Amino acid sequence: MSMIRDFKYFTISFFIGCDFDIFQSVTKQLKREQLALQKIRILKNKLNIESYFNSPAGGAHYPHFSFWTSLLYPRIVFFISNYEDGLTNLCHIIHSYVKGNMVICTFSNELYMEYPGYHFHYSDTNFTERTILAYKEDKWVFYEQGTPLAFENTDYYKNRLIKKRLNNKIIEEYLLKLGINIWDIDSQVDQCITYQQNAW
Repeated sequence: MSMIRDFKYFTISFFIGCDFDIFQSVTKQLKREQLALQKIRILKNKLNIESYFNSPAGGAHYPHFSFWTSLLYPRIVFFISNYEDGLTNLCHIIHSYVKGNMVICTFSNELYMEYPGYHFHYSDTNFTERTILAYKEDKWVFYEQGTPLAFENTDYYKNRLIKKRLNNKIIEEYLLKLGINIWDIDSQVDQCITYQQNAW
């Protein structure tokens, strides 16, 4: 099964060079107090990646997230949540323990969104960071921080039309250069765990 392409937006993270059991151990330790109080339950379930698409903005709802591995991508742990920002703070904390390389991406669909946005963030095992953003408010804004990575095409960022400096197609290209096809990461899933929070 491959991901559907009919979405408004989603944010997803990739932990490259990461062991699934270590990832699970770190996550359980970070959530130990909520687990002890039964505010979170852990499910070993079948991945339903589309259930995380188009999550509501803001933090008023309980956070849920899933992480999994695929036989297509040894030594990569994928992470997705029901928060618009992809629970990036949690991802950064997990990365500080599991190390390896972490990528966070936001995809959006301009056909369905008044204010679309695109995000590509890369942090290596030494926590050297690179961030690229293009998003629309009253007008399109482009932002980059850090040294461009070897696989980036910096000519894109010179485009007169800001909205063309970073988009789904460019993010897909960068992920392919990292050996990841975003559209089949939910295929041949061999391990999947979901954390469902039910109280603050």
